[in-house]
Amino acid sequence: MIVSQMKPPYEITSSILKLITSISEKIGEVNANLLNKPSPKLRKQNRIKTIHSSLKN
Repeated sequence: MIVSQMKPPYEITSSILKLITSISEKIGEVNANLLNKPSPKLRKQNRIKTIHSSLKN
């Protein structure tokens, strides 16, 4: 196989790399926000526990 056949029809420039990095960071932020979001049921249970423990004192 000739090396010139494997070359893509575009050039990877520093501006393209910056855009790719920015997009990847934003995707990571979105994924992190989705992972850390507790379910409404869990939030309700935690609130009940907090109120209950504050009434014990």
